[in-house]
Amino acid sequence: MNPDFSLSEDDIKISLESALDQFYSGIKSKETKRTMDGNLKYFLEIICKNILQGNYKQRAQQFVDIVKDDQTKASGIVIAYVKELEKRTRLDKTDPH
Repeated sequence: MNPDFSLSEDDIKISLESALDQFYSGIKSKETKRTMDGNLKYFLEIICKNILQGNYKQRAQQFVDIVKDDQTKASGIVIAYVKELEKRTRLDKTDPH
């Protein structure tokens, strides 16, 4: 190990970037970013339409705030969504739902 390596206070400061900026910063591929953006917008704007308010960026921040403040609620949202996705996989391909 390098004995000259150490962290400073500046290294551990929480980023002031928005939740979306942080999310996108980890994605390098333009195609992956486009796909993930669509999936996230669908989740925040359609799936969570009765839970979150505002525009896409505001909803993303609200969801991050829920995760920080109430992990049980955040887990409940994700689990309920996964259960709905699971139900949809069991439907016939011609089913409009």
